[in-house]
Amino acid sequence: MIVYSPINGEVLTNTFKYYPKSAFVMTQLGLPESSILIQIRKDLSLELEKFKFNEIDASSVVTGYDFLDKIWKIILGVPLGIAILTKGMPEKTIANIFY
Repeated sequence: MIVYSPINGEVLTNTFKYYPKSAFVMTQLGLPESSILIQIRKDLSLELEKFKFNEIDASSVVTGYDFLDKIWKIILGVPLGIAILTKGMPEKTIANIFY
């Protein structure tokens, strides 16, 4: 499989870490968190635990590199991605989650 970088469009030649039995959760990070988002995350965590899946989000992994590059490599390394959107999220946040 050939993987291209979302940053410069070049072929990804360096390695990335694989996170087996992990789900990458894409949602709004930081404060303020809405009560509905807190409840969804709590319920999701309980469901993932049932299947012994780890929960990873963009703030779970620290690389010191470009944020988009970090997210891209996490997505490549997990078998499951979950996007959480709520009505109260800003349009820019929703666009970033879909991107």
